Amino acid sequence: MNKKIIINQWEEIYNNASISHKNKYPHTDIVSFIMKNFGNVEDRSKVRILELGCGWGNNLSFLQNEGFNYYGIDFAKPAIDHCRSFFSNVLCGDMSCMPYEDDYFECIFDRMSIQHNTKEDIELTFNEVFRTLKPGGKFFSITTSKANYNLYTTYLSKERLQLMLSKHTNQIKIIEVLKRDMEKVISKLNIVIAKKPY
Repeated sequence: MNKKIIINQWEEIYNNASISHKNKYPHTDIVSFIMKNFGNVEDRSKVRILELGCGWGNNLSFLQNEGFNYYGIDFAKPAIDHCRSFFSNVLCGDMSCMPYEDDYFECIFDRMSIQHNTKEDIELTFNEVFRTLKPGGKFFSITTSKANYNLYTTYLSKERLQLMLSKHTNQIKIIEVLKRDMEKVISKLNIVIAKKPY
């Protein structure tokens, strides 16, 4: 699928969403990962954290309130326009070709945004993640490997993710989580934790 079509889908979603549909709270898995790995840092303002696909900025709000040096990137202009009302360091751009310096971030995370790209752009995004992470920096991602989305989604199996990420690091942990509705599996999530080698 053409990247422009994917961007248009997301811009339409953000243009049609009312304020009441915006997420107010950060994702619990993101909060848990950040605080477990960086919560004890004395000067959090020195910890640079990037969210890929920051959307309305609910996770950025958490990072800001906790004193981290936060950044966000999203290709949906309406979402970034909203974020700019509240946050600095947000960028309307393509995560597969980011303007950040090499070895810049201590942490980069994604909550189900990478998957809304082509397989080729996902590969390019992983290249960018490991280019911009500092040595020893951490990458946290939640993706679906099975779901019922009406949007363009590239479903990646645990094995496929392992293969794609192993080009950059051997420090990878992928946890597969099944979400159920009664007895039926409605989606399968992959939680990825990877570390850039020193």
